[in-house]
Amino acid sequence: MAITPNTNLKLLKCPLALDNLNQLTFTNNQTQYNYFNSLPKLEIDNISYQRKDSTIRYPAHIDTLLDYNYCMYQNSNYNNKWFYAFITNMEYISDSMTSISISTDVYQTWQFNLMFKKSFVSREHVIDDTIGKNTIPEDLNLGEYIINNHIKDNNLLSISLVMSSTVVPSDLVEYYGGYYNGIFSGSAYYTYNFQDMLTNIDNMVKNKKQDGINALFMAPTILCKNQGGVITKSTQPKEYQLSIDGISTLDGYTPKNNKLLTYPYCYILSSNSNGTNAIYHQELFTRTSSGKLRFQVDCCLTPGCSIKMYPIYYKNTPTPYDESIVLGKFPQLNWLTDSYTNWLTQNGVNTGINIATDVGVTLGSLATKNYSGVAHGLTAVTNEVNKVYQASLVPPQSHGNTNCGDVTTANLENTFHFYLMSIKSEYANLIDNYFNVFGYKVNTYKIPNLNTRENWNYIKTIDINITGNIPQSDLQEIKNLFNNGITLWHNPNNFLNYNVSNNNV
Repeated sequence: MAITPNTNLKLLKCPLALDNLNQLTFTNNQTQYNYFNSLPKLEIDNISYQRKDSTIRYPAHIDTLLDYNYCMYQNSNYNNKWFYAFITNMEYISDSMTSISISTDVYQTWQFNLMFKKSFVSREHVIDDTIGKNTIPEDLNLGEYIINNHIKDNNLLSISLVMSSTVVPSDLVEYYGGYYNGIFSGSAYYTYNFQDMLTNIDNMVKNKKQDGINALFMAPTILCKNQGGVITKSTQPKEYQLSIDGISTLDGYTPKNNKLLTYPYCYILSSNSNGTNAIYHQELFTRTSSGKLRFQVDCCLTPGCSIKMYPIYYKNTPTPYDESIVLGKFPQLNWLTDSYTNWLTQNGVNTGINIATDVGVTLGSLATKNYSGVAHGLTAVTNEVNKVYQASLVPPQSHGNTNCGDVTTANLENTFHFYLMSIKSEYANLIDNYFNVFGYKVNTYKIPNLNTRENWNYIKTIDINITGNIPQSDLQEIKNLFNNGITLWHNPNNFLNYNVSNNNV
């Protein structure tokens, strides 16, 4: 029985490309048809049955068809389905006939027949972009780090002179110590201004009570609460908290993607200016209601002083002591007695972990010392030109091996410093644009995010799981599109336009 030719064919000028790196999504078959039918086209009806992935004999000169790169056809004798295909080649047959080779656009042809199952998704545009939610390393070139801001703990910069003695300097009677900030001392602690300290020492020497002096040292004034020079005893360390702003811009650049506000793109570098540093990831803090990052400082009054700083509400722990750094020793001072020389010989002053940095400071030199601030320099941490970030499995602490507390105290730098570090704006802009286009690395077994953004979703998978009642060869080709990486565009008017917004929907 003869069958009346009843195939409809439209040659189109379409923005889709044969590489299939970008595709269009539609809500249903009708909106899909309406879009493609609205494109510039040539139409012909009632032609012979059009075979899939075959050739079309089109009655026109080849030169009139070269601008057309796409087609849609419907074999209406058999069903109402429209097939979509790329034009892959044209050949001249005659002035009135052209042979057109086509290859099925498998995604457009079958997108409403597909069911996406849980698969391993390596990259995609995420739904939740909360700071700290997405921290899988990207292995990107980061360039050099720069300092966005420098914050100094000023609580420790005011310095007092302290005497440790078993004799009360004022009346020369024996008087022993007790607990100071929870640390027992057999001697009592006294603090005076420079001139009163010299007067008391001179008085003790004249009355042959100088051996009661065990130590002279400098200490932060915050630890030297006193009454009449006698420092108040206490059974607990002196504690106070510091709050600093987090990092919201990278070298002046405000990122669109919040992954750039996490390590390694930015971080808090804490330093004691004595060779010990610690890196803190701002995304691991539980912030205050105003968005602050919090640290606590614990202090004990002893010769040299013992002062430690650590983050609080960090890594889901209120007081992670293992994340702490300690301050360099404050200067221990000399006075002209043989007993001190013997003590100094036996115990040493400001001995570092590996290198002794004994800096002698006398009370006489203190009289003329100029304690003006000295700007503290910090060399930016850099990566090698082609080196990529490697995730560390241990806390990134850098431990110093020297102690130069005397020098840093003299320069008003013996305190905790916070450097808000980030990559340069040039690299931040490049990486932000990369995230805009290709989303984040997620490496998660899940159903891919196909249509969760305003204008486009990028998806890249490994061995994606898709089912559908379609030819197996086409299904495999669709799987290959996602395994190779594909961008699905949801608004044809914004196709390939990365300048438009792409918020979650």
